[in-house]
Amino acid sequence: MYFYDGETPVGTIGAVTVSPGGHEVHLDRFVPSAIPMRHGWASRKIVLVEVVAFLAEHFVAVATIRISLNSPVDRHDDFLKVARDRTQLLHRIGAQQIDIIPNFVPSNRGNFTVTGIWKHNPQSLKALNAALRHEREAHRSRRAAAATVGGRLARLGERIRRLLSGSTKKGI
Repeated sequence: MYFYDGETPVGTIGAVTVSPGGHEVHLDRFVPSAIPMRHGWASRKIVLVEVVAFLAEHFVAVATIRISLNSPVDRHDDFLKVARDRTQLLHRIGAQQIDIIPNFVPSNRGNFTVTGIWKHNPQSLKALNAALRHEREAHRSRRAAAATVGGRLARLGERIRRLLSGSTKKGI
């Protein structure tokens, strides 16, 4: 699955698996595009929320969406904080059975995969719609701020802070 904000690529989900009956979808291997992330106006969160909302709205036969958030994070990031942020995002969209699983692959040691199951029901739809409104408003605000001189200076300052700390990317 490829995602765009207008003409700008925002990211992909590298593995979308659909059950034989079409009632379950598994989303895995989200890879953000470097361009909007680098400029600070795109968020991985909005992509995930938009994907789940799109599936829930356009494919009502899909009763369950399994989500695996496991994009690598930089060695200097706080792995547990990233896992908590991922967990909170899944909770905000109404996912259940949320698990944090440590990765033991040597190249990814210390990172965590966060999984959750989103079920198509009134409570989950209500949570998803609230999260969607929130993320869309945050996205509009980031885009507007990115267009201003102050926004560009703030992004530059954030990039310098990340470079000085050794961290170059963030992930969900």
